[in-house]
Amino acid sequence: MYWPHTSDTSNEAVSNANGRDRFDAIMRCLHFHDINESDKFAKLQPLISHLQKIFMEHFVPAPNISHDETMVEYFGKYSCKQSIRNKSIRFGYKIWCQNSSSGYLIAFDPYRRKIHIWKCRIRIDLCEVFINSTSFTGLL
Repeated sequence: MYWPHTSDTSNEAVSNANGRDRFDAIMRCLHFHDINESDKFAKLQPLISHLQKIFMEHFVPAPNISHDETMVEYFGKYSCKQSIRNKSIRFGYKIWCQNSSSGYLIAFDPYRRKIHIWKCRIRIDLCEVFINSTSFTGLL
């Protein structure tokens, strides 16, 4: 697993900042174990919140913002794992993403198998912050 070099998926800022050996070392040592049954991502929430804050600090408004879901491939056993037919990644974690037209990830939230109001909340939050400088696309 390493950063792709194709023009549509590569991000030189990421691949230049993080070499293959460092990435492999992080992946070998990174482990999260959650015993909270009510929220499967409780241990990850501080990391998610920190990343969201950093992403918003470095975000440069783009002409369009889109909201979509993505799958992170995972074949192990975990109750939040999703299976979606007719997708290139059929098994894994579903993550709601807010992206700029340049491909920059502005915000994300993992699907937690419950009534998920994140779609509405994140759209409203982004509209309040960027309504004067950005036109929105998607399902607003």
